[in-house]
Amino acid sequence: MDEHMEERQPLLVDRKDGGDSYAPMTPLGVDKRHGGPEDDSFGIHELVYAANSFCAVLKPVSLTMLLASVVVVYIRSEEGDGGGQSLDQYTIYDESDESGDTTSVRLGKSMVNALIIVCGLAAATFCIVCLYKYRFMKLLIGYMMLSSCILLGMMGGLVWWTLLEAWQVPLDCVTFLLVCYNFAVVGVVAIFYQKGIPMVITQGYLVCTSVLMAWQLSKFEEWTGWCLLVVLALYDLCAVLTPCGPLKALVNLIQERGEPMPGLLYEAEISAEDPGERIKLGLGDFVFYSVLVSKAAIYGFSASAICYLVIISGLGATLVLLSVFQTALPALPISISLGVTFYFLTRMYIIPFVEVLGGPPIFI
Repeated sequence: MDEHMEERQPLLVDRKDGGDSYAPMTPLGVDKRHGGPEDDSFGIHELVYAANSFCAVLKPVSLTMLLASVVVVYIRSEEGDGGGQSLDQYTIYDESDESGDTTSVRLGKSMVNALIIVCGLAAATFCIVCLYKYRFMKLLIGYMMLSSCILLGMMGGLVWWTLLEAWQVPLDCVTFLLVCYNFAVVGVVAIFYQKGIPMVITQGYLVCTSVLMAWQLSKFEEWTGWCLLVVLALYDLCAVLTPCGPLKALVNLIQERGEPMPGLLYEAEISAEDPGERIKLGLGDFVFYSVLVSKAAIYGFSASAICYLVIISGLGATLVLLSVFQTALPALPISISLGVTFYFLTRMYIIPFVEVLGGPPIFI
């Protein structure tokens, strides 16, 4: 798995109002060192701030989900349903249609597969926290750069190769490899170096990274894929909010040291008047939002559109809660729970109802 799946970052807002640049960073830019009765207040300013934060992340999140849905549906239509077999090495049980198991047995096997994957994710997160805590930064950043280079070069090249085959566009091997190499190297420089590179370039590569990860993760079998999303939402809740959560520990370390980890967070400016105010959303949120919408898009446009709307609604609700509680919050639970619920409601009730309405009329 790539480091962007291995590390989930909660929702943060960084507001730089001058002074000590290493002040404890908390959502909405509240410096907890300066207490006072106004710290617990909540009013119009916080609501406006939440609205501006929502507008700042709406475009990149929507773009990522749209691109991921198009890539997943198009490539799946070319490769067929067998494309999901490429991720069998990450699962223990076979819960495909060929297994012949009952619904309850398939659900149980899928939950076990999802739990094993999330346990691996938690172990990888623990390793990242330890490396960051004990300042093995060169090893950590080097691993992340290598993973990003492989993801952009190999996965990006595979997506491009599939498109060339689908469109029957001739291209020599040297040019293909040269383009993949440059795409990967420029992406690593834009994500991890950033100096002298426009922010829009860095943001574009982060979106591409999320799309490629979503395309890869969508290849899990259907039952395992949906169970994985649910278990990840629960894990995200525990990892961020519990006192012993690895993500909570990592966020606290980053805030104490003032040393952010590039490649894990998407940063967007909240206000054009104050370019120092930025909201940070973990790439894992981009990825798993896109996985949910992409898997819904495989079934049909209606399910995909409804999942997109409820995910955006859940993200907005999370930002409101962020303004209320003034602490780092997980961005997956509300959106994922709404998305999964409405997907199955749409599949079981709304789509059959629409199909009946679209049938031939009956005159009496």
